[in-house]
Amino acid sequence: MRRRSLLLVAAVSLVGAAVQVRAQPGRRPYRVGFLGALTEAAVAERVKSLRDGLRDLGYVEGRDLVLEFRWANGRMDLLPALATELVRLPVDVIVTGGPAATRPARAATASIPIVMTMDNDPVAAGHASSLARPGGNVTGVSRMAPVLAGKQLEVLKEIVPSVARVLVLGSNSEPGNAEQLEGARGAAGTLGVALDYHDVSSAQDIETGFRVAVERRTGGALVLTSPRLVTERARIVALARRHRLPTVFADREAAREGALATYGVNNAELFRRAAGYVDRILRGASPAEMAIEQPTKFELLVNARAADELGIALPQSLLLRADEVIR
Repeated sequence: MRRRSLLLVAAVSLVGAAVQVRAQPGRRPYRVGFLGALTEAAVAERVKSLRDGLRDLGYVEGRDLVLEFRWANGRMDLLPALATELVRLPVDVIVTGGPAATRPARAATASIPIVMTMDNDPVAAGHASSLARPGGNVTGVSRMAPVLAGKQLEVLKEIVPSVARVLVLGSNSEPGNAEQLEGARGAAGTLGVALDYHDVSSAQDIETGFRVAVERRTGGALVLTSPRLVTERARIVALARRHRLPTVFADREAAREGALATYGVNNAELFRRAAGYVDRILRGASPAEMAIEQPTKFELLVNARAADELGIALPQSLLLRADEVIR
């Protein structure tokens, strides 16, 4: 018992020492920039996780660091100028809220470290030479979206075994979209499912996609991950319910808003893990040598109410392994 007490005291002392180092008198607070493609409200839970992660590492906002937020509010064309603003401040590190923000941040600076929170495939996007050794000024967390697109299609097929044709909504202008589509196509070949891909560049494209899906007697829909589609999530969920089309998303919020199911990573947890990268960089680590993390835990959410509306009997095996069943 005495040994455990001594170890606990030692651990607390180490944390206290780390906080004291960060709070040295006379040193200005670190300035951490955040570049987001969406609205602040849309990612409030994720940003809270980033703040919680920094706080748990001993940082106090206003004393040890200042967070500088720049939001594009769904206007992707604003991201390059917002990234330049952060570089000119200047900031000590830039955190990006997704692949749409990482690309302009990287174009704006080759020297300020950039921490990704949820990029789809950073190597394929050219942000890093490899996951183990990025080699540049970009590191952080990947969410493996190309692989997950295939898994999401598998979930849809498990829920609706008879599905033979699936509407896929994506956005050609978004980084990582092509890789996600390729992942879905790979799974479709194995599952014996035909995909009708529909590029979304406006809200009208979503309406058109669902109308065509109904005309072709499509059996379900898959929504790829992109900021544009996140901003249109409520519209997509409403159209899926109106046309009685079983739809699977990546982001857990969609299931809570009425979608049939979601399968993907916990985005808020990725933001928390990004805080560790910020901490290590502020303490002197080089992003070039910091391995990019990949998620190891994936979440399945199933909306039983939506299934009832669609007249779908959810497989017991799916319900047993679901992380959350919304009733």
